[in-house]
Amino acid sequence: MTAKFLEFMEEKAYNVAKREFSDVCFKKNVGERVNKVIPTSELYNMVAGSETGAIIAAALVIPETPGSKVPRHRA
Repeated sequence: MTAKFLEFMEEKAYNVAKREFSDVCFKKNVGERVNKVIPTSELYNMVAGSETGAIIAAALVIPETPGSKVPRHRA
């Protein structure tokens, strides 16, 4: 349930950014996103959880490659 909620938040953030902020700061980034989501690691400066939530939080901030800002997983 938590992962589905995070998935919804990522999709909603993309839709709001595209609709409300496309001419300001998301114009270049939103148009290039193939998955039509903004990853949780870009939405928040810190993610945390306990037990299963900690596993989900850790998975969402693992970079695709070392030094990359692109996350390997999304909700």
